[in-house]
Amino acid sequence: MRNGRIDVSDSKPVPLTGREAEPFIVHKGDVYVMRGNGSKRLCGRAGMVVGESNLVVFPDLFIHVPLPTTRVLPEFFVAVWNSATTRRTLEEKAKTTSGIWKINQGHIETTTISVPAIETQRRVVRVLAAVRVKVDELKRLQAETQNELDALMPSILDRAFKGEL
Repeated sequence: MRNGRIDVSDSKPVPLTGREAEPFIVHKGDVYVMRGNGSKRLCGRAGMVVGESNLVVFPDLFIHVPLPTTRVLPEFFVAVWNSATTRRTLEEKAKTTSGIWKINQGHIETTTISVPAIETQRRVVRVLAAVRVKVDELKRLQAETQNELDALMPSILDRAFKGEL
């Protein structure tokens, strides 16, 4: 789970029959909340399955959040759930033992979010998607610029030590 997305392409085999796995199989669009993590800021984060799964089951540190998709878009839920306001609420509810921060089903059920009309949710999701594209482009440009600066630094140092600056 990263940035509100769950990538099921990187999975490990587990010794379960198809029948045993059935209740735990993830599907594209499913939403999960991270039940536990060593970092309080990651505990309780939500993510949506973005790819098709081929008999992938969710780990025990995830809690499935069944959404009434006629009322709440999964992408909208994840964005609002991971927002600063909801994060503050979840971090107040999180408890730790042995350094692992955890929330439970009750914490999820008692955390409220605002749910506007579906069309408003669609607009919000479109705007967030456009912003994500721009952020990804800026990150790419930043990495490219950093690589150029890293490549330039030895040359500058060489000239500085030779007294050529």
